[in-house]
Amino acid sequence: MTETSPTVDEQRSPLILVTDDDNSLRSLLVMALRADGYVIEEAVNGQECLAKYQRLQPDLVILDAMMPEMDGFTCCQQLRQFPQSLNIPILMITFLDDRESIEQAFTAGATDYITKPIHWSVLKQRVRYLLSASQSLKQGAIQQQQLDRQLIWQEDWSELLAQLAAVKSLTTDLVSGLEPLREGLGIDRFVVYGADLTPQLESVAANSPSALNYSLLDLGLNQLLPSGEILAIADIPQSSLSPASKTKLKDLQTTALLLIPIGSSSKPLGWLGLYRQFTGEWDSFVQGRCQDLANLFALVMG
Repeated sequence: MTETSPTVDEQRSPLILVTDDDNSLRSLLVMALRADGYVIEEAVNGQECLAKYQRLQPDLVILDAMMPEMDGFTCCQQLRQFPQSLNIPILMITFLDDRESIEQAFTAGATDYITKPIHWSVLKQRVRYLLSASQSLKQGAIQQQQLDRQLIWQEDWSELLAQLAAVKSLTTDLVSGLEPLREGLGIDRFVVYGADLTPQLESVAANSPSALNYSLLDLGLNQLLPSGEILAIADIPQSSLSPASKTKLKDLQTTALLLIPIGSSSKPLGWLGLYRQFTGEWDSFVQGRCQDLANLFALVMG
C-alpha cells in the first residue's frame, strides 16, 4: 500500500534565464526560445540575473557580455561562485568577436559563446546541445552517487552480518551495526517490531525521540497492515491517517514512514519500520536495501 504526494513533472520544459539590457533583443530571444517550448525568465542587468538565478535555479543562462553597471563577464564570474551553478551552462552573447574577448568569456566561466548579429538557427542548436550535455553530466553524477552509495552500503552490510553471526538474535548489540546503514540511507529511525506489533529494537538519530514506547497499535498503523504489503507514506500530514496517528507521529518528529513485513507477507514475523523527518517519495534504492534488511531479520526471528 502506497500513499503518494504530488511530485514535480520529470519531463518539465527546461528553464532558461535570459539576461540582456537591450529590450528589443531580449524580446526576440524570449520569443524564439519560447517557440521551442522552453520556459523563459528575463533579467535586464547583471544584478537582477544573480538574484533570479539564486531564486529560480535555471537550467541554462543566456548572458549579454556588454551591459552597464555589471558586464556579462563579471556577472558570469559571480554566478560561478554559487556552488549549485558549477555545472549549469552559461551562453555568452556579444558583438565582440576577438580572441581576447572570447578568452575573457571562458575565463569568467562561460560554457559557450555566440556573437551578434545572432544566427537564430545556430543559437537554437547551441541551446539544445548545452542542455543535452548538462543533463548528461547530471545523470553521470547521479550514477556515480548511486555507485558510491551502494559501495558504502555493502561495507556496512558486511559489518552487520558479522555482528549477527556473533549474537544470533535481536539484541541491542546490533544497534551499532544498524546505525551506519540508517545514516547511509538518510533515515532518522529504524524500528524492528515483533509479530505482536511491539518494538523490539531501535536505531535512532541523535536528538530524535525514541519510539520504543509506541507499538504500531499505539500509532494507529495496525489497521493498515493486514494485507502484509509494504506500507509507504510519503507525506503524513497530507495522508489519510487519523488525526490521533498524525499527532503521535508528529511527536516522534516523523513526516514520512515505510513499514516492510519481515518474513512471509501472509503471516509476518514482524515489521521493519523506517521513519523520516522530511516528506518525499521513498526511492527504490532505500526500499530495496531495507527489504534485504527485513529478509535478514526474518532469518534471525524465524
